[in-house]
Amino acid sequence: MKKTSLRIILSLSLILIVAITLMINNNSIAFASDMSPDRVVLHGTYEGSFSPDTAYVSIGVIDTKSDTVSEVSTLEYTPTNLDIVLSTLEKSGISAENISTREMNISYEMFQNMRANNGSRVSNLVEFKTTDIANLENLITTLNSNATVKCIRYALEDTATSYTSVLNGAIENATMKLNSLVPSGDYRIAEIMEDGCYNPTVYNSFCNINGEISSDSAINMCGNVRVVFEKVGE
Repeated sequence: MKKTSLRIILSLSLILIVAITLMINNNSIAFASDMSPDRVVLHGTYEGSFSPDTAYVSIGVIDTKSDTVSEVSTLEYTPTNLDIVLSTLEKSGISAENISTREMNISYEMFQNMRANNGSRVSNLVEFKTTDIANLENLITTLNSNATVKCIRYALEDTATSYTSVLNGAIENATMKLNSLVPSGDYRIAEIMEDGCYNPTVYNSFCNINGEISSDSAINMCGNVRVVFEKVGE
């Protein structure tokens, strides 16, 4: 009698499990059928290259040589290399608030991380900011007789227009993917979301090596979007 009862209980349990499984499957199928098959979600990405609008320049002022002393004493002030550098920056339209100076007394080689020895010393570090990128090369050439460039950091600080174009490129990339997947479909964009993007200030740094100045100042910016496409009703 006990064995019979146990078999009945096991049979009922098995029937209950099967019934629950069928219910779950039916609900899943019903849920899937409720989902719209006319929506496609795709990711788009795009990278653009832009010219910088700002440059941050670090230069070392060469120590003024005073090996020879004039036999005739004079009260006239002789400008130092630092005076000449600051005057050159001022004449180039760079305001004092965009210039900083710091005293130092190190060898030229130590300043530039070089091994060669030319006997020069750097007396001051001058850092300045300029938005006149077009004339930067001429300015550096003028400064070279009294200073040496350490580093130029090119920046794109006004990113509104460039970032918009990058996002548009990412949307076009997603649209191209859609056309490849469903070339005969008629879809419209229902929703667009940034995917891990932000509106950054981007930099392209260059450090001077043996007196060479980088002319590659392009700024690369990448954008990512997630686009929801909705099929147009017939």
